Amino acid sequence: MRKRVAWGAGASILLATLVAGCGGGESGPSDEAIQAEIQAVLQAFQKHVDGRPQDEPRFHTDETLYDLMGRTAYRYIKRGFRMRVAASWQVGAGSSARGIGLTLMHMGTPEGAQEVMAMETEGLKDVPGLGPDVSARRGSTMLAFTRGPYYAELADTGEVEGPPALLQDAGQALAEAFAQTKAPAP
Repeated sequence: MRKRVAWGAGASILLATLVAGCGGGESGPSDEAIQAEIQAVLQAFQKHVDGRPQDEPRFHTDETLYDLMGRTAYRYIKRGFRMRVAASWQVGAGSSARGIGLTLMHMGTPEGAQEVMAMETEGLKDVPGLGPDVSARRGSTMLAFTRGPYYAELADTGEVEGPPALLQDAGQALAEAFAQTKAPAP
């Protein structure tokens, strides 16, 4: 009788572990699927923005985020972080050309993306006009928004603050890229 009870308790623990998700694998899209979706968004962004990439996109998963951010990575991972990409773009031409830093984070869920935006943009004002599925905030040199599980951040990297329309136009181009590729929306 004891062996049967021990087996029953062991099976119960195994079942509870699997149901809780501790033994099962990640849910949602694979890293490869997320990376392909991000690549499609970046390609569509290229078509919508008056500019060109300055470097190759740099991708990070939860396995490499600590290498990039150190202990700060935990703030993102605990909110569902799946993947981050960063790239630099030059927008405009001639003397009006400006550098834009672009960061996209797939946070696993829309709630995770909203939590990151609240953390990263505290004190910035809400900005309308980037689309029905987009929640956006803006500072003088930064525009951030969420769409579905994505947190997006555009930063003016020039030494002197650029024209106000610069980030708004780039944000609109990125929002259109998400819409064109049908990347997840809330």
